[in-house]
Amino acid sequence: MAKPESVAGYQVRWMEVAGPIFESEGLDIRSGAITNMDAHERAITRGFRAFLIECYIDECIEQTGVRFAGMTRLAVLAHLVVDKHGWSFKEAFNTDREVLETILMSDLTHWRLPDLAFRVALGQVNSLARYRDFLLPHCPEELKGQFDGPR
Repeated sequence: MAKPESVAGYQVRWMEVAGPIFESEGLDIRSGAITNMDAHERAITRGFRAFLIECYIDECIEQTGVRFAGMTRLAVLAHLVVDKHGWSFKEAFNTDREVLETILMSDLTHWRLPDLAFRVALGQVNSLARYRDFLLPHCPEELKGQFDGPR
């Protein structure tokens, strides 16, 4: 999966990543209707985390070139946990994806989403004020003046 180069590309990526999460909560991501606020908040939290990780993986693949060529995204995620946290390959590859994502999230505290990805993420979490706080640390520097922060 190549790094998206447009807002539409990142919207597709959001749907690919967050869609199954919303479905697992019994929600329809395409309708936009909020029928269960607790489930919606869980889905937004997990969806944003997964989207952030996917965008980070895109950047790592782009920066390293051939190192991650031909690997699945899960394999790249496992390699990142091995590199950054000193895990063994066996340990990383035998661990659930959500656990690997949780571990990698500690490295992304101040990592900035690409401009286009941030715009898509903001559109998804904008209705929930507390998630705007969660999103702000990942705002690209060039957008900080346009983003009005928490409401």
